[in-house]
Amino acid sequence: MTTIDLAGKVAIITGASQGLGKVIAEYFLREGANVFLCARSERDLHATRDELIKAKEKFKAKAASGLVSN
Repeated sequence: MTTIDLAGKVAIITGASQGLGKVIAEYFLREGANVFLCARSERDLHATRDELIKAKEKFKAKAASGLVSN
């Protein structure tokens, strides 16, 4: 498997409050990236952000709710 060095990189992840988006955010954090989470539900998004920060305190996770479309 090919690996990518994500240490110190910033990733913008949409649909991050649940499902595949949340799993991707967890992976990126585990690999050393800082993440910017986007999702429609502000409440769920902030709960996910808080959960991720608690698990990986030395990394940064910011969040903003809204729609990502044209």
